[in-house]
Amino acid sequence: MIRTALQLLAALVLMGILFTTAFILSTTTPQVHVGWFFGGAGMVYSMLVLLYLNR
Repeated sequence: MIRTALQLLAALVLMGILFTTAFILSTTTPQVHVGWFFGGAGMVYSMLVLLYLNR
């Protein structure tokens, strides 16, 4: 139970880090559409989750 809660917390922290980075990049690079940054962050998050689930 505690391990599952820690894994959920780790996933939420990772998601927060990725989307914060995407937000910072999108505000500092206005010539690139914000969707590219958030789409990339979502893909990275999905790949990391799938890699974790595959082990």
